[in-house]
Amino acid sequence: MIISDLDYLETVSETLSENVSGGRRAANAWTQFSALAVGQNTQTSAVTNLFAYSGNQGSYATSSTVVSSAASGNNTVSSATAVSSASVS
Repeated sequence: MIISDLDYLETVSETLSENVSGGRRAANAWTQFSALAVGQNTQTSAVTNLFAYSGNQGSYATSSTVVSSAASGNNTVSSATAVSSASVS
């Protein structure tokens, strides 16, 4: 059985981090963490996406996090997703 622990995932080295400017008032960022153990075919990963926009009509922000894990020994798969958004006009 695999337990996805977000505190553990924070200690795993970062494999991808990007900051992209989508225009004068938009920003987008995403980060991916991954851990892989070949012996028992275990894989755990987490992806976080952030987007923020500020315009003449107001501001908008959204974020999403996906944590997934899989194991081949006992055929266990688990996944968790969290999404939040906010808007101000």
